[in-house]
Amino acid sequence: MFQDTDKFYYQHCLAYHVKREGGYQIAQLRNMNELRGGLLIEGLENINNMEEAMKAKLKKKHHIKHLHLRWTDKVDGCKHDVGEQVLEALQPHPNLNYLTIEGYMGSISPSWLMTLALQNLQSIFLDKCRNWARLPSALGLLPSLKKLILVDIDNITIEGDDFMIEMFPSLELLELRKAIVSFEGMSSLLSSSSSSLTTQGRRKLFPCLQQLIVEECDGVNGLPWSMLSALGKLEIIASHGLQGQMPRCFQNLISLSELYIQELKIETSAIGTQQQQGLLPNLRKIDIACCENISFMQGLLLGVPSLEKLTIYRCSPVSLPALGHLSFLTDISLEEVEVRVEEDLTPAFPSLCTLHLMKASVLFQNLSSSVTTQNHNCFPKLTALRIRECDQVNGLHWPLFSALQYLFLINSPGVDHQLPGCLHGLSSLLTLDLTGAKIKALSVEVMVTLHALQYLHLQNCNELISMDGLQALPSLKQLFIVACPKFRSWCTEEKTEHGISLPNLHQMYIHSCEGLESLPAWLPHFPSLESLHILNCPKFHSLPEGGLPSSLLKLDIIECDQGLMERCLQEGSLEWLMIQQIPGRNYIY
Repeated sequence: MFQDTDKFYYQHCLAYHVKREGGYQIAQLRNMNELRGGLLIEGLENINNMEEAMKAKLKKKHHIKHLHLRWTDKVDGCKHDVGEQVLEALQPHPNLNYLTIEGYMGSISPSWLMTLALQNLQSIFLDKCRNWARLPSALGLLPSLKKLILVDIDNITIEGDDFMIEMFPSLELLELRKAIVSFEGMSSLLSSSSSSLTTQGRRKLFPCLQQLIVEECDGVNGLPWSMLSALGKLEIIASHGLQGQMPRCFQNLISLSELYIQELKIETSAIGTQQQQGLLPNLRKIDIACCENISFMQGLLLGVPSLEKLTIYRCSPVSLPALGHLSFLTDISLEEVEVRVEEDLTPAFPSLCTLHLMKASVLFQNLSSSVTTQNHNCFPKLTALRIRECDQVNGLHWPLFSALQYLFLINSPGVDHQLPGCLHGLSSLLTLDLTGAKIKALSVEVMVTLHALQYLHLQNCNELISMDGLQALPSLKQLFIVACPKFRSWCTEEKTEHGISLPNLHQMYIHSCEGLESLPAWLPHFPSLESLHILNCPKFHSLPEGGLPSSLLKLDIIECDQGLMERCLQEGSLEWLMIQQIPGRNYIY
């Protein structure tokens, strides 16, 4: 219950639930004219008539910037005509910036939305107003309106004004979700017989619209696509009401830079190949998900040379060579699709930096001899390759990826048979992450070619036994071995032909390696090691006889052999003497 005291007047955001019992009526707000910030009024179905609603005196609350009006009971307890009267009586002050109306079951707009009274209004959000029939043309004339969001509305028409040259002059975001929306009143302005040809040529609808989102809309009719030349981002998700308009609707979207399409089936005959050329001249990013037929998109891409990022998820098979003409493409992500590379990879991908394959089936077939030689590098700038959860990867020719700096092979049985040999010669590689790989060892013959490798992460490699090639990594800075239960053997050679092993290693992290019993004997000679962590290795029972590196600043030995842990705590023991000079040490059993 609210009391008429000043302590309630100055709130940044106030939520008030109207109830039928005494002390909770809407009239409790009548004297709170100094309320500031946001005001949420819910339970509006508990107001009986217009006279009662007017007692809130919202029009006098000139400091309110956000107003949220909510009907929470949409059963027959609230008659639609009463709801219309209540909304009419809750007219806000002209200073309002943000208006949300939720659960309104009336069919008509209040008179204060049919005028230009709310000159400062920047955002309108209508949610679950299922019976609302028409949005008045006056909304399209509000000079400050930047966002219009319509959610869960059965059938609503956005009206136009035959006498106005410009509609929705400042609108930047139009969002339609679970709605059936008609722009017939707006599209008629483009062909109105009452308008002269000169007026039609100067008419502007949504001249500043930057983002359009249409999600789960069964009907979207009359949207004036030809006037959306400023549109920068378009999202169409499971909206069958737009299927017949695509891709024809793209023809005038000359500023579009991002396009997201999900769960649509688009007819390839909707637009001819000739018309596709240069269709979206400024498009930089495309995301396509769960579309039954994307052959239209492959044709569309022929006219989008500016494309930089492409993501395809759960769609029909993708031909990688068909994308090779996109000379500015820097990022490709293919998830749950079949990727085909047959016969030829020309033209190359001169700008591609990142390739991400997830749950994909990858098939390289019948590559020509020119492609499989170093003289024809189809991916000259590919620096990052991520293969995640791919069961089938056949014919992948690793010499094509000689520029790789970041390689992630994660839970991908389709690559296991190529490891570790496929790593040979990746001399630019900086980061290597092998997760769930079925490898027994990382041999010297392979590791010696990874001159630049700085970060090595091995996790859930259940068959890994040995790290014999570790000493051949002169640039390695961080080593992580996690959940490799059979791992137990280090390389035995302290030095390589190039000098001391691992001269730059500064962090070692070993976790949940049940078979590990000790560290390499030459560990004391690591000149840069600063951090050493051994966790949950129950058989790990001893430290190197030669001690630990003098450079070590942090040591963690946690949940390892109980005897070792006790000796670390026993003053005067060999292990106790080894670790005393380390500033940060932690050993817990």
